[in-house]
Amino acid sequence: WSTFIQKHAASGGTVLGICGGYQMLGQTIDDPTAAEGQHKEKEDKAIGLLPIVTTLEPAECKIVRPQRGKLIPSNIPVEGFELHCGRSKKIEEEYTSTKLLNATPCEIQPLLDFDDDDKPEGMIVGNVKGTYLHGLLRSSRAREELLLTEERRKNFPQEEVDIIQDPLDKLADHLVSCGLDCDTLKDMIGI
Repeated sequence: WSTFIQKHAASGGTVLGICGGYQMLGQTIDDPTAAEGQHKEKEDKAIGLLPIVTTLEPAECKIVRPQRGKLIPSNIPVEGFELHCGRSKKIEEEYTSTKLLNATPCEIQPLLDFDDDDKPEGMIVGNVKGTYLHGLLRSSRAREELLLTEERRKNFPQEEVDIIQDPLDKLADHLVSCGLDCDTLKDMIGI
């Protein structure tokens, strides 16, 4: 898959990595405590499209939190949650993506500005984007901003409903509307 994703990005295709996908778009993933299981190598080479290195930490260091914020630079509101054990950091030396993005050096930009955090999150390098925010694509405006080129967005019809309801939430609502007895179900499964 690495080669396919690299070629897709090099040909101008949009690449978006969320959580583990974000980590895989970086340069390396270091797993010193074998948080993801035993590997031959403690550090695995990643796809190499974003200038980040990730270190996986034990499960007790897991980050779990809801988040709200805005996409940068469009200020489109987004919400979701973080759930990860990895810590990704930007490689500080100058980064150019000449090999993968049509021989054009690209500016590194943050992807998100969270409401309750003073530092930006995620990264954009040309047509490659990454973030730890799950649920980001529930908003049609965010999907258009993240997945379509500016030219395609101009001609793309606006969806009437901005937020897509989670399919599992839809199923739960349907079951309750059909008379599902939640107390009996909880007794049956022991919660």
